[in-house]
Parts: sequence; C-alpha cells; structure tokens
Amino acid sequence: MKNVLIISFDLIRKGEVTQSLSIASLLAYLRSDHRYGEEFTVYHLPFNMFHLKNKRFPNDFDDYLSTFRFEKFDTIAIFAYVWNEYLIKALIDRIKFFGFGGKIVLGGYQISYSSREKLKFDYPDADIFIIGYAEKSLLQAIFLKKPKQPLQLEL
Repeated sequence: MKNVLIISFDLIRKGEVTQSLSIASLLAYLRSDHRYGEEFTVYHLPFNMFHLKNKRFPNDFDDYLSTFRFEKFDTIAIFAYVWNEYLIKALIDRIKFFGFGGKIVLGGYQISYSSREKLKFDYPDADIFIIGYAEKSLLQAIFLKKPKQPLQLEL
C-alpha cells in the first residue's frame, strides 16, 4: 500500500469552506480511482496562510511537523503558489529532517510556469514536477519509483 501526503498552503477566510477547490478536486479524483484503498491512500495536510502571517518558518512549525510520521509516506506532494513559494524549500528540508525519504512531488502555478532549469535550481530536492493540471499526473507519480534525476510530468 502506497501512502501519499498532500501538503497545501491555502487562503481560507472565516466562514468559507475549509478546503480549496483545487485540493477538493484533486482528492476527489484520486479517491475515485479503482486502486484507492487497496493500492494507495491519500492524506491531506493543509496550512491556512491567513493563520500563518505572524509565524516564522521553520521555527514555529517544528512542533507541529514533529508530530507527523513522515517516514510512513512514500510520496509527498506540495503545491506551490505565489503566496507560499518562499516556504517550499524550507518545508522540504524540514520533512526530510523529520524522517521522510520518499518522493517529493511539486505542482501548482509556480511550478507550471517555471522553466525546467529554474525548477532544478530552485528545488534541487524535488523528484517530480507536475506541469499543468495535477489529477492524472499525480496519480501517475504515485506509482513511479523515485527517479534518479528530476522528472516533469504533464498529462
């Protein structure tokens, strides 16, 4: 059984639904796959950016991140947007510090609109970059072995 963790940095205001449309769509797609529950499962770790404005990364996050058993996941997918791009590299460092040794998959607008060279430079610890819509590409990435060189997926 493959275990996947999706980490998102969302902008959810008080009174709104607690999950962004993009994450809800992605989770629905993955959970509707016939292999879900038998060959893989997906968990979601959301960070609401409105609650993070006075927090310092990674110092204020280590207590929270240390409660997760990152070593139990095969794949961690992180979504990069303009409002959280500055956190991505530090987050990857921290989850590796806390025991993660699997595949790092990056997707989102900041990934889709960057060149391959820039992605390799900005995110040297990422294994797979998803360009465009993530549903099919993330499902494919879940079943790929950890690549020796970074891959770009675009389906």
